[in-house]
Amino acid sequence: MRRMPLVGWKRIDMLPVMLNVENKLCTIIGGGNAAYQKAAALLREGARVRIVSMDLSDKFKDLDIEYIKKEYSIGDTKGSFLVIAATDDEETNRRICEDAGDTKLFLSADDRDSSDFMFSAYAKSGDVRIAVSTNGGYPMLGAEICCRLECECKRYDEVNRVLSAHRKRILESSAAGGEKRRILAELIKVLDIEDIEEVRKESGRMVDEWEKQFLS
Repeated sequence: MRRMPLVGWKRIDMLPVMLNVENKLCTIIGGGNAAYQKAAALLREGARVRIVSMDLSDKFKDLDIEYIKKEYSIGDTKGSFLVIAATDDEETNRRICEDAGDTKLFLSADDRDSSDFMFSAYAKSGDVRIAVSTNGGYPMLGAEICCRLECECKRYDEVNRVLSAHRKRILESSAAGGEKRRILAELIKVLDIEDIEEVRKESGRMVDEWEKQFLS
C-alpha cells in the first residue's frame, strides 16, 4: 500500500519527465474545473480519457471523453495507465491514492506527497515544450510564466526544425563520434541569432565547413 505523508515528513523532489499517454487510458476521478483542465491536457497529447463522477462541468461538453456517472469505487481504475484524483472531497482523494498504490498505477493528486507525478504548466509549439513547475508551491505562477514564454517557444521550435535536419545529416555521416558531438555542440550557438533566416544561413555554413574539414 502507498505510504501516506507523515507530519513533518520531508517533501520529495520530483524528476521532470515527458509521459507518453498516446492511446492510453487515463482515468480522472472528479468532474470539476481541475478535472477538466487535466482532461484537456491529456486529450491534446492523444490519451483516452475516462471521467468518473456524479457531476460533470459543462466545460466537458466539447471534449471526447468516456463519462461514467457514479461515485468512485476501486474498480473504476481497472485497465488505466494513470489515475488522477481530482475530487473536492479529501477522504475520496485519499482512498484513490491508497487504491492506486495497491494496483501500481501512476497517480496524480492534489496532495503532492501522495503523487507519482504532477502536472506542470507548459508552453508548446511543434516539437518543443517548455515546462514550468513550482513544485506544488504556486501552480498559477507556473501557468503565468508559461504564458510569457509562448513567443520564445515558437522561436525555439523554428530553430529546432532547422537544427534537427542538420543533426540527421551529421549523425548519418562517416565522421568520428567525437567530431559529431563537437559540431552538434557548436550549432547551439545559433540560438543567439534572432532572425530565423540568419539561423538557417549560419547553421548551414557551419555544417558545410565541418563537412569540408572532416569528410573531404
